[in-house]
Amino acid sequence: VFETNEFVNTFPFSSTVRQAAWGGHIALIRYLRDKHGLLDDSQDFAGNYAADLADMANTERHAEAATFLRQHCSAARAESCATLGIPVDASASDIRKAYLRKAKEHHPDRHKVEKNASEKDFDKCREAYQHLTLENGAGSQCNPAHSLNLMLELSGAARESSSVDEDCFKARLIAVLLEYGDKGLDLSNLKKKWKQVWPDNPFPREEELCLDKGEGRRRRMALSDFVQKAAGDVVVLRTDEESKSIRIIPKHCTQEQVAAAALERNERKE
Repeated sequence: VFETNEFVNTFPFSSTVRQAAWGGHIALIRYLRDKHGLLDDSQDFAGNYAADLADMANTERHAEAATFLRQHCSAARAESCATLGIPVDASASDIRKAYLRKAKEHHPDRHKVEKNASEKDFDKCREAYQHLTLENGAGSQCNPAHSLNLMLELSGAARESSSVDEDCFKARLIAVLLEYGDKGLDLSNLKKKWKQVWPDNPFPREEELCLDKGEGRRRRMALSDFVQKAAGDVVVLRTDEESKSIRIIPKHCTQEQVAAAALERNERKE
């Protein structure tokens, strides 16, 4: 399979790595990187990198794929390797040899006239080497919508409720819904998608139980009623006229806003 271009030609280049990540195929991901130069350097319409999709599958094999994507297929790794003049799949030995060669070439003591320029080049090489050796070349491929703190800022939940649990539920719910854009998510798929995006934070079950005052017993609240009650200020539920299914859509937050907020946060850190 790997000796043909059939798989690569089946999908657009921007999504081929993501297809391999969703399947948890590290060997295929490596092949796409080495033979076609494909990296995990672009996001889908929902803001997901290939590593995010591997995370969502939530298996040991997919976790290994996500780690491989972040450490060996990131744009950051490619940039560090380019600085040292080596391919992205360079071995540890080749990385060290390249660094020593570049460090010697750009050492300020060898450039008395253009010392400032050589110092910048020397520092850049040292930073690239440290990134590849101390950080394993890791990149930062993470959908910003999967950052709870960022979503708490954007969702407006903290301004509308006094419960931390309610705030977190609303923020996480919006992150799930943003996976589907303006069309929203079918209510029947909410818990399944929630488990993919937030595998370590189960969809609240206890909160779905309410006291039936008329009969003095507990009954299970309909999911649509629960969502409306718990997050009606940040999401809207609409009935599709054709399918009669209920779709959930964020009221105010968009993927574009999340991307802009993430960019602003990164700029503040720098």
